[in-house]
Amino acid sequence: MDSGLKSWANLIRLYDQAQLLSVYLDAFLVSGDAEMLGAVYDIVKYLTSPPLAAASGGFYSSEDADSYYAEGDSEKREGAFYVWTEKELQTILGERDADILGRFYNVGAHGNVSPEHDAHDELINQNVLAVSTTPDALAKDLGMTREEVIDVVKRGKAKLLEQRDASRPRPALDDKIVVAWNGLAIGALARTSAVLGNVDAAKSQLCRDAAVKAVTFITSTLFDEPSGTLKRIFRDGPGDAPAFADDYTFFIQGLLELYEATFDDQYLKLADSLQRKFTAGMCMACSRYSADRLVASRNANRPLLGSDARRLLLHPHRPARHAAPPQGRHGRRRALDQRRRGHQPVPARRAPRGRVLRLARRPHLRRLRPRGRAASLPLRQHGARARRGQARHAQRRRHRLWRRGGAGGR
Repeated sequence: MDSGLKSWANLIRLYDQAQLLSVYLDAFLVSGDAEMLGAVYDIVKYLTSPPLAAASGGFYSSEDADSYYAEGDSEKREGAFYVWTEKELQTILGERDADILGRFYNVGAHGNVSPEHDAHDELINQNVLAVSTTPDALAKDLGMTREEVIDVVKRGKAKLLEQRDASRPRPALDDKIVVAWNGLAIGALARTSAVLGNVDAAKSQLCRDAAVKAVTFITSTLFDEPSGTLKRIFRDGPGDAPAFADDYTFFIQGLLELYEATFDDQYLKLADSLQRKFTAGMCMACSRYSADRLVASRNANRPLLGSDARRLLLHPHRPARHAAPPQGRHGRRRALDQRRRGHQPVPARRAPRGRVLRLARRPHLRRLRPRGRAASLPLRQHGARARRGQARHAQRRRHRLWRRGGAGGR
């Protein structure tokens, strides 16, 4: 993580970890870099181990950003579970290893968090372990071999992890299971399993088992087989809220990735069934569309709700881009993928960029009535024609006033 940007809450959520896993996996496939593969292993370990992995299957939502720095503390601090002082590294690792690890992770005596990114002075003299160099460059600076540097870093990380888990209180856990975020994790783990099949068979099997276990949990607790619909959240039992579009979208995508990793037809059949239900019953902001297709909004961040969802006066949504990928764009891509496989008879389509004027429904726009070939132009083009017509009208009026010698002739 960049030491200039300390956004703890955006790193310990399930959907961020799932997307980062896909990104690092792609980076490894493109570059063959062992460091990228190491990052993949670290994320897989975090996703498939407690506290994020539920014992019954599925994945919990996130861990809190704030926690106690030590047992007995009365006040929580942001990032306390993940930061280190230079003195702590020296005590745990010894002078030599602490110096090598400190150079590798940009550790300083006064911390590596700039004051403008520490509004509450919680990270004074604290260091985020952010990689700042490469093993080759560090080995050259220290007169060591690359293998020696890598060995020191691995050994140091293991010691710090052991010390942290033994002495620091774990952050609080958000223990609800959300279908959409689990779908992202299932897809990422299934892809990782397929890629690692020829690299690390044991790790590949671990990823596959975690993805299968999560799917089994969701289908047994949050999927209603008679109606073919999903519930959105599980916490001490299924919640009342029906699944949203992102739940269907990302869970279906995860099922397709798992099918490609296992070639088990049950995942493909379930994905096809959910896709048909999704396209037949979804609506956007309670504006219902035809029963046989879904029209995606031009605003990809707008929430899509089930047609059986409760009608609300207001559907709030974030104007800025959310960390989770937009379900509209993702759903269109998935629909096209399924159509290529021959399992999606009705592809999702884009909403038109401009709508033709319906003057009968807009009496106040009668003066802008299009004529002839212009009748089929989109709305934005009619607006441009109207502005040009108003400019011509004002020019003719000034000309008439000038000829009459009245005011305004200039």
